[in-house]
Amino acid sequence: MKKIIFYGLVALFVVQFVSAGVTNPQPTELELMKTESGRFKFQIQTITNPSSILCTYSLEGDSPLIVEFDDDEVLVEANTKKYVYGTVTVPENIEQKISFDTQGYMVFEENFCVSCGSADGIAGASVQINTCDLPITVRVVSQRTRDNMYVPPKPLPAPELPVPGIIIVSLIIVVIAIIASYVYVYRRRKPKPTRRKRRK
Repeated sequence: MKKIIFYGLVALFVVQFVSAGVTNPQPTELELMKTESGRFKFQIQTITNPSSILCTYSLEGDSPLIVEFDDDEVLVEANTKKYVYGTVTVPENIEQKISFDTQGYMVFEENFCVSCGSADGIAGASVQINTCDLPITVRVVSQRTRDNMYVPPKPLPAPELPVPGIIIVSLIIVVIAIIASYVYVYRRRKPKPTRRKRRK
């Protein structure tokens, strides 16, 4: 009996254990001028995870760079891979750095963490996996010497109709539906003309 309980607890722990792989951001280094923005991405993998996970991100705040993620959190289904996208911007009044690279340009690095936990709401599945020291590296230049790796831009939000516009569109749809229903009923109720038989 004790063995059954022991193996049951082990199986329960294995099922509830959260595992997630997080790749380093791409590109490994962005080249940007002051006030310029660049895009980056990283991947969250749940290839060995039997359940979906919910991940959030937090910046360590160790640089003057402005970093924004497209979404505050991301849901990654079990046994899948999902990219997370973000934007980094160089402020106009970015502070001078004491250390420079070999070409005399300032290099800044902002690190962030990814925290993932079970998204299935299973009781007891509160194990959080934290992956930290993920670097976003930016070389601040006065003139571009190369193109950065292409990362898709942030999708634009769907345009929202103002309230009067929504009401007008809804009324038009209702009127069209009423007219169509009336025409359909009228045609069905209209008696068909009878044909007179010809006398021989």
